[in-house]
Parts: sequence; C-alpha cells; structure tokens
Amino acid sequence: PDDSVSAKLTKLTSFQRNWDENLSIVVNIELALECEIPKREWTEDITSSESEMNKSTIDDTNIEMNDEEIDEQEELMNMDGCCSICFSVHPDGNETDFPDVFCTNNLCKRGYHTLCLAQWFRSLTTTRHSFKTMFGSCIIAD
Repeated sequence: PDDSVSAKLTKLTSFQRNWDENLSIVVNIELALECEIPKREWTEDITSSESEMNKSTIDDTNIEMNDEEIDEQEELMNMDGCCSICFSVHPDGNETDFPDVFCTNNLCKRGYHTLCLAQWFRSLTTTRHSFKTMFGSCIIAD
C-alpha cells in the first residue's frame, strides 16, 4: 500500500501546475491520477443539475433532504482529499504536502498529514509509543 500511495502523491504533486480552480477538487484529482473516482448514487443525484440540488427529495434513493442538509453534504464532499484534522490539502501553504497517512478501515479511508496526526496523537493520553513510532486509533472511524 505504501508504494501505491507514494505513486499517487507523486502524480498529485506534479499535477499542481495544471490544477484548475474552476473545476471541483474531485475532477482535478481524477485528472491528476488519471482515473475515475467512484461516486455514491446520492452524490451523482445531488450534483447532476442545479435544479436537482434544490429539491427536498432525491428521487432515486428516497432520501429526504432539505436545503440545509444538501449544503452540509456538499461541504463534506468538498473535504475529500483534505486532511481530516486540519481540513486542508496543503497546511501552512506548503503545496507539496498532501495527506500521506490513510485510515485502513474500509468504511473510513480518511487521509491525514503526518504532522497533524503526530500532533493529535501527542495530545492524547491513550497513544502508545514504541521507539519513534506512535500508535493510536483513527479519529473518524473509532
């Protein structure tokens, strides 16, 4: 897994010059990684058109959502690719520092910057230490 993450980070880093701020984060990442990111059914329904976004019911999935809930879901979708601690792709303006540690829980798979995760783990009394390695639970999954 580390090699595949490293390869993806390299692709993302080299793509920075071509990043188009007019496109969504997901589209830019798809272009950078030369792959399609799977979309949830309700995500496709929400983003299919502006008129669909203003509806209170998403027809295909029978999920009741008001405008405020749709806005919250859009905000969550826009966080994809960001560190789940600092909520940034590039902390401190360092454009080469993408999230590089990922939760191994298949239901989570959230990304973290190494420095953010280290600071978080240092603040917890439940973090275990062994030599220069810290062990702890995922902030989101657990």
